[in-house]
Amino acid sequence: IFSAMPPLEALKLLMSLKSSLQMSRRGKPLLIVHFDISRAHFMPKAERDIYVEIPDEDPSKKDGMIGKLLRTWYGTQDASNLWQKHYTDLIGKLDYTPGISNRAVFYSKAQDARMLVHGDDFVLLADEDAADAMLKLLQSQYTVKEVARIGTGTKSQEAVILNRIVRYVPISTDGNPAMELEADHRHVQLLVEDLVGTGKVGVKPVDTPRIRHSEDEIWKGYDSPKLDKQGVTRYRSNTMRLSYLGQDRIDLQESTKALAQKMADPNEFDLSQLKRVARYLKRYPRAVLVY
Repeated sequence: IFSAMPPLEALKLLMSLKSSLQMSRRGKPLLIVHFDISRAHFMPKAERDIYVEIPDEDPSKKDGMIGKLLRTWYGTQDASNLWQKHYTDLIGKLDYTPGISNRAVFYSKAQDARMLVHGDDFVLLADEDAADAMLKLLQSQYTVKEVARIGTGTKSQEAVILNRIVRYVPISTDGNPAMELEADHRHVQLLVEDLVGTGKVGVKPVDTPRIRHSEDEIWKGYDSPKLDKQGVTRYRSNTMRLSYLGQDRIDLQESTKALAQKMADPNEFDLSQLKRVARYLKRYPRAVLVY
């Protein structure tokens, strides 16, 4: 199951495992560690001939001169593929093997560790020994920064991973340790500001993102005036922002699905439904998944 998951779902599973397992086989606390690689796509050697124009500011440039890449470059078709191959071979030295259906998630029985890789972000679930071993290995080949180390006994208990807030809570409401995942709050602010504003008189928050309409109201909604071009763009961009939030907020998923069904040709009634969700977010701007 783990090998088939996309990055966000793999991150959620790592957090769930952190909460349920707590300790490694060595009897040490499990940590979630985030590494960031600088200039990742410049690391692998080029495997085909690719030529580029030399910038004018390069003092060595001469008329008619072009450059041949010795390493991959951002934007070339094989850069991502060769980068994945490069780091897979490297972490294989610590017995990390990739998943069958998703080659960006890894497991090491020897290290008792699990990891996902998304671009230049490495997110590891392991104890301190395995985390130190991974950092040392990555530093042997790359310019790497340890962004965060979260868990028992660490300095920081919160970090932004895959644009989500990941938080370790030593004592949660039930007295046990927990992991928390929270969507980026900036998206909520942008939705509320654009659709209902933050200080408008008469725009009241509501307790639900949708309401049940009568059959007559639904038919009237179909006959509502169409939005102009600017309104359509506004509707679509805010609906897709909601869709992004819905990955982490299950309270928005049903409303987002209904709004997305109207993206091809939205009208004023559809926009009013979108604004209701914004009023709901005004009342409940935060929602946290607790593991």
